[in-house]
Amino acid sequence: INPDDRVPKMAEDVSPDHLRLFPLHDDVITRTVEIDDEYRLKMMYHLRWLREKATITTFICQVTCELCDMDFNYTSDLFAHLSSSQHRELVRQLELIHCV
Repeated sequence: INPDDRVPKMAEDVSPDHLRLFPLHDDVITRTVEIDDEYRLKMMYHLRWLREKATITTFICQVTCELCDMDFNYTSDLFAHLSSSQHRELVRQLELIHCV
């Protein structure tokens, strides 16, 4: 995690007994992605390309699912990812269901 994206833990008004049971951890700042028609179109073509890579190419491939920001070295792993519930949920959220 980029250090600039971390929010340090705060221990104000917390008893020492509570900290033993529930240790504090840093929070992470999340960012939203601007989802416009251009981004949707880009992802639509990218998802079609990934599906082709997963079904047509040789055993070894080095590709990234830009939607999920995940790298893959084997077509079998890429194919499994494209079928995963996490990936499919992101596709659904972006209303790109017709692309997979």
